[in-house]
Amino acid sequence: MTGTSGRQRVPAECLSNFKIAVPPAELAEKFGHFAKSVFAQMKAHDEESRTLAALRDALLPKLLSGELRIRAKMLESLT
Repeated sequence: MTGTSGRQRVPAECLSNFKIAVPPAELAEKFGHFAKSVFAQMKAHDEESRTLAALRDALLPKLLSGELRIRAKMLESLT
């Protein structure tokens, strides 16, 4: 490592002998499709989480204050 403590870096010549495994193109493409679907699912879950949090934030104060009431039958179906 060279440089000051706040900006230490590896000399470029250290990387010239660094070996990197490169997968076959077909395998890399399959992984890309898999990763794309996983990221899409993560995005959908994040959006759903944000929507539910906004709904909670809007409804909870009204429920606690009594401004909004839930029927007993509806509560039973939730348990």
